[in-house]
Amino acid sequence: MTTPTERTHLQDLDATHPDIPWDRLLFSAKESVYKTCAPLAPRPLQFDDAEITFTPTTGTFIARLLLPWPADVPAPVLPGRWHASHGILLTATTLPRPA
Repeated sequence: MTTPTERTHLQDLDATHPDIPWDRLLFSAKESVYKTCAPLAPRPLQFDDAEITFTPTTGTFIARLLLPWPADVPAPVLPGRWHASHGILLTATTLPRPA
């Protein structure tokens, strides 16, 4: 499931970088976010609970969580990295430590 902002973003990315399967990369990035955040989330995460923005020139993405989040847990923005090569897609994200 994608947000309207993600759908527009994916269309723009596909127009400028058609060699990357952005829809599958988005799915992988959301799975990375889920696996990183699920133990701390106030409820089970759904695919539309995170909005992903890719930066194709740096191989990075930002995941913004769209659900209410506990004040003592570092979120709702998670940095991530991605790589696509020879039909293989990799994504990873981290949860920053509290300040």
